[in-house]
Amino acid sequence: MSENPGTDETFDALTRMVRVLGDDTELSEWFVGLGLLSSVDRRNEVFRMHEDLLSQDPAASDDVVAPLKLLADDRVFAAAQQAFAAL
Repeated sequence: MSENPGTDETFDALTRMVRVLGDDTELSEWFVGLGLLSSVDRRNEVFRMHEDLLSQDPAASDDVVAPLKLLADDRVFAAAQQAFAAL
């Protein structure tokens, strides 16, 4: 068991999100485009996309939408890029 169970849950959410990004062409292109943005612009785009997805489907917050906000953190984004590249 991890010393911080929240870390395991966050990692699992990030893993699921990266899989979804890899399975959806439109989301994959969006994710790759995030890498071209500055840190501030990437954060703004992540929060914009989060709000857009929630407005389209308020019930969609479980697998992708809720963990999507994690990408606003530079370290998490870098880890997601590495996981995405390994798909």
